[in-house]
Amino acid sequence: MMRLASGWRGALALQAAALQAAVLSGGCAVGPDYARPPPPAPAQFKESLGWRTAQPKDQLPRGKWWEVYGDGNLNALMEQIDISNQNIKQAEAQYRATVITAFQNVADALRALQTDAAAIKAAQRAEDTAKASLDIVLK
Repeated sequence: MMRLASGWRGALALQAAALQAAVLSGGCAVGPDYARPPPPAPAQFKESLGWRTAQPKDQLPRGKWWEVYGDGNLNALMEQIDISNQNIKQAEAQYRATVITAFQNVADALRALQTDAAAIKAAQRAEDTAKASLDIVLK
């Protein structure tokens, strides 16, 4: 336990500690709150040279965008492409199904090999045990 000094030395130590605490705590609150000044903004960025403001055309149709051109040949070609796209999607789905089937077949073959290997190993253990038992009996 700390022993307090008595007399004038104790009073002097207490005053010194109070003065020290006042000085240290007063040093934390100096001046007004600091506000960082905003950075200077250039009038024009160097990357914006040659660029122009976007001009959206929200009133135009969004579905069949090619109809804006009013070209019958283009409309007919787009219908052909739409049918071809469906054929491509169907072919891609068939390809994915074939790949999945191939992976399943490989997995089945690996499982069969693993099972066969386990059976061979068990047969070898049984044979080794039988030979050991026979050796004991014959000795």
